[in-house]
Amino acid sequence: MIETAGLDRPSGAPAEDNARMRAAVSTATAANELVTVFATAPGNHVQVVAKDAALVAGAIEYVVQHRVVI
Repeated sequence: MIETAGLDRPSGAPAEDNARMRAAVSTATAANELVTVFATAPGNHVQVVAKDAALVAGAIEYVVQHRVVI
């Protein structure tokens, strides 16, 4: 799994929610070598596909090129 993480908080969400999301990503990457963060985007996770389509496409291309067959 390649995660593309947004940096902005969702509108109206408390900072604690954002911190929990980042902690969950950190936990997932630490627990499994097959989980990595490809990039961080300046938008929130709801907007990343629309606002950072090239970043998402790059993550998909990376997965295709570096896929691991289990």
